[in-house]
Amino acid sequence: MNTSPSDLVTAFCAEWKAGDAASIAGYFSEDAVYHNIPMEPLCGRAAIADFLQGFISAFGESSSPSTTRRRTGPSCSTNAPTGSP
Repeated sequence: MNTSPSDLVTAFCAEWKAGDAASIAGYFSEDAVYHNIPMEPLCGRAAIADFLQGFISAFGESSSPSTTRRRTGPSCSTNAPTGSP
């Protein structure tokens, strides 16, 4: 099953409503690098999940990214995975 980029971003952002860090981190590859500036980059899905759990615990899902429909499609305010380190 092929998922369009628009549907993928929308689903990723919707995961924040549930507040499940492991589910959100599942969108990243095992060797992903997540760089939430100004913090240091996080390497690997497990490190990303740990960070997200702390973020969600501290700020709740009210600070989740939003999907905003524009003429070009959805927008998500989180940093995208950047690939392998």
